[in-house]
Amino acid sequence: MKSHLIAVRHRRRAQRGWSLIEVLVAVGVIALLLAIAFPAIQSLRDGSRRAQCMNNLRQVNLATQNFETANMSFPLGIHVPPGTTSNKPNELFTWLADVASFTDGSSVDVLEHAATDTIADIIALQGERATDLLHSPRPWARCPADSDASIRNARRSSETDVGDLALGHYVAANNVGICHGLRNGITRAAPNGTFHGIEAEDSASVEDGLSNTVFYSERIYGSFRSSQPFANAALIYGSRGVGNPADPTRPGAHDATFGAAGQVNRFDFTIEGLAQHGVSSGHAGGVIIALGDGSVRFLQQDVDSYYDDNESIERPETTSEYGIWERLIAINDGEPMGSF
Repeated sequence: MKSHLIAVRHRRRAQRGWSLIEVLVAVGVIALLLAIAFPAIQSLRDGSRRAQCMNNLRQVNLATQNFETANMSFPLGIHVPPGTTSNKPNELFTWLADVASFTDGSSVDVLEHAATDTIADIIALQGERATDLLHSPRPWARCPADSDASIRNARRSSETDVGDLALGHYVAANNVGICHGLRNGITRAAPNGTFHGIEAEDSASVEDGLSNTVFYSERIYGSFRSSQPFANAALIYGSRGVGNPADPTRPGAHDATFGAAGQVNRFDFTIEGLAQHGVSSGHAGGVIIALGDGSVRFLQQDVDSYYDDNESIERPETTSEYGIWERLIAINDGEPMGSF
């Protein structure tokens, strides 16, 4: 009888369940563990995205070297066929069209006349094959760190015969000021950067040394940047014509290249449109850059720049005024680089 009562007491105790205090303690322990683990998980994700972005830029850099070997020069930042004065959106090919031929190889025959024809011309010649290519995003041209929900696979063109064109994140170094583009036949001061539309540069023309010269970086879509003008992600194949003669901040070339005046991860400009000349990323604290020697590294967003205290569309008057950011972009400033 006594043993039976003891067994009943044990069963009642076992069926009682957890007290409120025990539940709260358990929840608190789980919350603490999650709080400890989340930063580590986020750090792993960020590291993975950064590594993928670096690999993409290495691929772009390698394609650029192969392009130079085959053509004895680097790609033009923007192709402006002789006599072109149009400012129609997305009409001209960019350096990305050239590099694409040396990444996946699928565009060689479609883009073989990119230097002399407009996008509309190519579509007229190639038909559906060209439109399929020009409208398709390329994995190597997309940075996984851009988590903005508004990033699209393509930017809408006002040209009915062109349609949407694929977007990417990688932009080429164009100039130590704003991006340099031909503006209805009128040129600004000669650019100092590797990828512009005046003439094709090569390794020999990069007098400051390939290891001291940035070739490529990245730009997020950025339309979520509140009231500031958004920083367009790059068009893989198209550029906004030769530019708007009434607005020097929209030279056309800024669709696929960058200038020092746009700075790094900056959006709070008083000059409208200036953010679209810069570089930016979803990586915390800076951007990925690819140098001319093939190396890829992370650049802090607080890198020294002439434009830190001189918001302007005009470039510095002398090379001695350059900050590290301008010296990285310039190909022949002759100034010591310093650490970055």
